[in-house]
Amino acid sequence: MSEVCEFASFYRAVHSGREPFPWQRRLAAQVERSGWPAEIGVPTGLGKTSCIDIAVWALARQACRPPGERTAPTRTWYVVNRRLLVDSGFDQAVRLEKLLGNPELARAQDGDADSAAAIGSVAGALTKIRGGAGERPLHVTRLRGGAELGARPPDPSQPALIFATVPMFASRWLFRGFGTSASMRPVDAALAGIDTLVLLDEAHLARPLRDLAGPLAECDIGDPSGVVPASRARPVFASLTGTGDASDTFTIDHDDTAHPVVRQRIHAAKPVQLRSATDKTTPAVLVREIREILAERDPATAAVFVNTPRRAREVFGQIASHNATGGFGHAADVELLTGLMRDREADVVRRRLLDPGYGAPAGRNRASRARHLIVVATQTLEVGADLDFDVLVTEACGARSLIQRMGRLNRLGESADPVGVIVYPADLKQFGPYRDEPHQVWQRLEAAAAEDCVNLEPSRIADLVGAPQDTPPRVGELLPAHVWEWAKTTTRPDGEAPGELFYAGFDQDVARVSISWRAVLPSAGQELRPPVFAAEAIDVPLRQAREALAGLVSDRMTRLAPDLASVEQDVPVELLRPGDHVIVSSFDGGYDMYGWAPDSKEPVFDISLLRPPGLPLVPKALRMLLAEGDGLDAVLQTAAVLTQPPEPDDGIDRAQLARELRDEVLRAGPAPAMRSEEWQHLAKALTADIEYPVSEVPRLTIRPASHHTEVALRADAFDELSFTAASVTLTQHLGSVGEVAARIGERIGLRSDLVRAVQIGGRLHDLGKLDPRFQRWLDPLAAAAEPSAKSGLPWHRWQSDRLAAGWPRGGRHEELSRRLAAAWLHGRTVECDDDLVLHLIATHHGYGRALIPPAADQAAVEVRAEIEGEPIVVSGDLGEVDWQQPARFRHCCERYGYWGLALLEAIVRQADHQVSALGAV
Repeated sequence: MSEVCEFASFYRAVHSGREPFPWQRRLAAQVERSGWPAEIGVPTGLGKTSCIDIAVWALARQACRPPGERTAPTRTWYVVNRRLLVDSGFDQAVRLEKLLGNPELARAQDGDADSAAAIGSVAGALTKIRGGAGERPLHVTRLRGGAELGARPPDPSQPALIFATVPMFASRWLFRGFGTSASMRPVDAALAGIDTLVLLDEAHLARPLRDLAGPLAECDIGDPSGVVPASRARPVFASLTGTGDASDTFTIDHDDTAHPVVRQRIHAAKPVQLRSATDKTTPAVLVREIREILAERDPATAAVFVNTPRRAREVFGQIASHNATGGFGHAADVELLTGLMRDREADVVRRRLLDPGYGAPAGRNRASRARHLIVVATQTLEVGADLDFDVLVTEACGARSLIQRMGRLNRLGESADPVGVIVYPADLKQFGPYRDEPHQVWQRLEAAAAEDCVNLEPSRIADLVGAPQDTPPRVGELLPAHVWEWAKTTTRPDGEAPGELFYAGFDQDVARVSISWRAVLPSAGQELRPPVFAAEAIDVPLRQAREALAGLVSDRMTRLAPDLASVEQDVPVELLRPGDHVIVSSFDGGYDMYGWAPDSKEPVFDISLLRPPGLPLVPKALRMLLAEGDGLDAVLQTAAVLTQPPEPDDGIDRAQLARELRDEVLRAGPAPAMRSEEWQHLAKALTADIEYPVSEVPRLTIRPASHHTEVALRADAFDELSFTAASVTLTQHLGSVGEVAARIGERIGLRSDLVRAVQIGGRLHDLGKLDPRFQRWLDPLAAAAEPSAKSGLPWHRWQSDRLAAGWPRGGRHEELSRRLAAAWLHGRTVECDDDLVLHLIATHHGYGRALIPPAADQAAVEVRAEIEGEPIVVSGDLGEVDWQQPARFRHCCERYGYWGLALLEAIVRQADHQVSALGAV
């Protein structure tokens, strides 16, 4: 019997005492009883993001079951087809994460002890499910553009909510994760492709993704239901947008329509005027309509929807010009939103739009405005935004988009005088991605209108605009050979089929690249520091990026190498590929305060300057951060001295100069481009330590937020944790990894033999570090009393110490671990799959799928270990290739399935990451 509260109690506790709608109660009961429906066709504005609450609650309700009998997936992915500027679902999830982490917050927000108890019951249940060393009952993260290193859940047993776009989820599912290093792709494939619920918003735009589940299962050469229970062995999809092509559809019923709040919302008045134009005059007509409406009103909130970023810029410019001359009756605040914005700038706009006094959040006090608010937006505000405008003017679009846009007009039925306008360019035959559908929608609206006006209230808009005419894009025919090639993540096969052909299709311009701006670019082959992160990146369509970059960087670009750590220089722009991450010099422009702006030549603020490892001591970076004046001059003079390589007896007290430099930086003050919170962070985190890395500029170091964060970053970038965690003995480390891996396996419901396999794999995975050369690398001064697993050496000493120790470049210690384990397992009965144990050891840094690459080894030595009292000796020649590994890999895939095997690898690898981060468990 579950000790977790009923859903209504949980919902009230999370939402400050508000009662759930009838449909929310009914859906929660259905999910607990029989699982998720294929489709949830609830009208917009009725709280579909509560599906997040239902997923978390339903998982907690099953915590009392034996793990092997649990049917609720551990991870929930909330997937949308576009990058949202305002994502109320993610905001709600973050709040839920905080409440579950500290249930007393619920008591503080509404003074109700029952709320804290309800939240606490769910939090306690989720903690029982978690087997790793995570600190939170629920892990919430968002995968947006770029590589957000360290964003993944800490282990496969961690209950998690993951928000992602279709490409970010689908590419991970197919072992080709965007923003993921090749070595971490199996881990991300496991976190996406097994023990997962996928809540698919805008399902009509992602039907190929939903339909991919069946073909992928058919192409799997093994059965993951032997790893986790069958109900969790494949992703479970639930569409949050009615598509009309699912037999199992959940929707509202009479109890909902009789509910007073629901009734008010589904009958909210939305009178819409119909206006004809030409394609050329459409921007001017949009602006004219918004001017005429607002000039006659008290201060109000207005949205102007257009179909392309280019048109959004044009309309925004005209509105800004009219506003400067008082053209709207009252002064207006004007915002431009296109979706092509970094999180830094988008967060500012997001906060403004959700501010009750300035913005347009649903449920605000509408009588408190002093100025108009005009928001010019593309499709980025169609979904995910709990915004409620008084006035909405839109360019003609398809049926589904029109329904979504009208969902932002008088959303809650509280506006006293809502007004809408649709502008139709009558001379167009094709409307971009909408094709000719806007023409058909327009004809229906004209037929239903009286004096060019039609009421598009939610209860009748679907009937008025007609059935959507969009058709699923053509997709490729998935074959077993495609999936087999994708599973081989160590070396990407030449000419493999792009995954986008199967989850996006041939008919859409879905190929994207990520772009970041940096003030200091490394040389070719050098590491990009800090690693790329989501907040600094935007996603740009491939064709548009090629055209723009040709002008910005003169046909030669810098892009992130496949290891997601170093860079490739002077790459011809025509070689730009989908999923690439381009690094543009901050001083080449291409971005302004409103986002992607290929024509802009203004310097772009480099957000990475505020992150570890530290502040580069080069004038262009310092000038970007600090205010002009005598203070900056002093900083530049001191930095010039400190950037000189240290020489014996040069008479420079660098420690004292570093302290002076830090003080001078803080006295100089921030440049205008910096925000107050950014300056406060820098002042708090900036140290007086200078780092002198090899082949890189010196830096005044910035203190990381936590040691665990730094480990996560390094692990993802290089998959070599040996130099990024507290120094511990090898024996301690191996024992801890084995125990954590076993606990994770037990909590997700592995069979006893599989728990035994991950435990042995964890206990033996790093034995190869007993190679004397590796030990000299970890401990150059031989200060440790026994073999070490980790080292606290600074990053800039890694390569010089490796050379001095004699460890070959590119040498993989996990191959030595595999040899030692194979010798020990030979002729021994361990009550588990020997091949699986060896595979888990060989792949614990992501290599071995299907081969561990050899390294030229001119100084090989014997490697000795003792396993359970038995002495083992093997060759330490890293140039020897284990040609049995490809067959072993294939055998394991056939036995456990592609995603089942990836899950077993993820258990060992993430246990290793956790133990490395903590020093020892």
